[in-house]
Amino acid sequence: MGDKLRESSRGVLIWDIPTRLFHWLLVLCITGAFVSQWFYEHIPFWVHQAGGMTALVLVAFRVFWGFLGPRYARFSEFLRGPTHVLSYLRSLRRHPLPTTIGHTPSGAWMIVVLLALVGTQATLGLYSNDEMDSAGPLAGWLSHAVSNDFTRWHHRLGNVLLAAVGLHVAAVLFYKFALKHDLVRALWTGHRTDVPASAAIPTHHWGRAVVILLICGGALAALIAFAPPLPELLM
Repeated sequence: MGDKLRESSRGVLIWDIPTRLFHWLLVLCITGAFVSQWFYEHIPFWVHQAGGMTALVLVAFRVFWGFLGPRYARFSEFLRGPTHVLSYLRSLRRHPLPTTIGHTPSGAWMIVVLLALVGTQATLGLYSNDEMDSAGPLAGWLSHAVSNDFTRWHHRLGNVLLAAVGLHVAAVLFYKFALKHDLVRALWTGHRTDVPASAAIPTHHWGRAVVILLICGGALAALIAFAPPLPELLM
């Protein structure tokens, strides 16, 4: 009976709500950060900062969630070695496609790359400055010269991140139109109709997710609160 309840008319519940919220909120943060950078003359700098800091909290949350979340959100469930990934990529030429309930083996490593890039980029932003009148909240820990170095890497890594996001989007489109496999729908609704009911996750672990998010957000807030004031040169 439990399997039937979880299957429902929409399909089988695979993705918990915290994982789905993380994904779509991160999309908004990254989009907002890039748009605010491109149109900085018309968008306040705090929008860029807010997007970066929120993204950093989300990445930290996802790392913890990769160990403490439901089945398909855990790294141990979807990360595989290079041999397995290459075998999966070769199998994409065959029909029907190999069945993967959670993340695909290749997509899993793209997630790790994106988490690393976004986390590093957001961290660099905390120490960077625009060499005019704004700076990251932790820039006071650094000399002006070192903050400038962080700023240059922040700009360089932004291009790498943009390329990685583009590759990720291209892969999603390839799956949808070439392989007829809609990855976006599953991450939006949380359900799939092409997997057995026994694969369903039993719970969203809401309480655990809220605690982890509060810890991650509180840690960043504490770092900012106890950071030294920004030198006038960086203001």
